[in-house]
Amino acid sequence: MLDSVIKLTEKITELLQYRNERRARQFKILIEPTYLALKVVHQDYLSIFETARKELASGSPLSTVADLLESRRLEEEAERRAIIEHAKTMRLDKSLADYHSFFDAIIQYFRKTPFSGGSTPSNSFLHSLRDAANSQPLIQTNAPSGRNPRDSLVNATEHSLQMLRKNWEIVSTEYAKVLAASIE
Repeated sequence: MLDSVIKLTEKITELLQYRNERRARQFKILIEPTYLALKVVHQDYLSIFETARKELASGSPLSTVADLLESRRLEEEAERRAIIEHAKTMRLDKSLADYHSFFDAIIQYFRKTPFSGGSTPSNSFLHSLRDAANSQPLIQTNAPSGRNPRDSLVNATEHSLQMLRKNWEIVSTEYAKVLAASIE
């Protein structure tokens, strides 16, 4: 009888160890690389929007700011799109339910940023800049607007920077939760 209890305890210990090792592997393979890739994208976004804000505030022609943004945003475009698609796909996988809040935070990082209407924020921002440069007053953003397209863009850019930082904080919080769970 005692042997059976000892063997059962050993099996339970093995199962728990296997579960912990599986979580650690999933973290290393899925979560950490995604987080690190998004960190690079986040830093790039901050740089893009900060540069655009300064250029807009300095009075640079909108077409010049748009050209600058277009060349800058291409640097990480493939990575942004890959991260979004990766997060969407992983979010649908029921076996990864423990990580869904992390993937949701990544998806919302892109969706809850002004200018994100159906695309990446930098792409929508570029279109808004081009529209404003072509004297089209419609600037699509959910940020507070000013009296003219330039003021609207400056305000929206500042709001975007705030939202990017807030969204990054949410992603980082979810990452920390997943990290903590992976080392239990």
